[in-house]
Amino acid sequence: MTGPVVTFRLGGACYGFPLGDVVEVTVAVPVTPVPGTTCRLVGVTAWRGRTIPVLDPRPHLKREARESDVVSRILVVGRPSPFGVRIDDPGRVLRPSELHPLEPGDSEAHGAPALALVRTADGMVRLLDAVEVLGDVQTLVGECP
Repeated sequence: MTGPVVTFRLGGACYGFPLGDVVEVTVAVPVTPVPGTTCRLVGVTAWRGRTIPVLDPRPHLKREARESDVVSRILVVGRPSPFGVRIDDPGRVLRPSELHPLEPGDSEAHGAPALALVRTADGMVRLLDAVEVLGDVQTLVGECP
């Protein structure tokens, strides 16, 4: 990881996407549920004249599911195509000089899928790959476990 990272909080942990993948963080947008989809797909929302899926990555990241239907913040990722990620709180943009990679053995102890695990002055950040979080869109249809 050599570029800046946009961080956010989710289920008590700090995650980040490469700055180049993040388009914006929206606040208080209405999300329409889609019947018959998995827990990961919260629904769809209108964004800049398009309809985009809004995902809850908690099941993928092995975080406790969120019960509330209220979506107050969505981080919009532009890769591979625009989609929203439901987050608890936005963080900040970290410069490469603020990111300190962990030793290979350290990352295995934390278990969550990540491109990298880094330490910052604020604590640990799990760097995510947008494509990995999105997964195969076709698998978003089905029942929740």
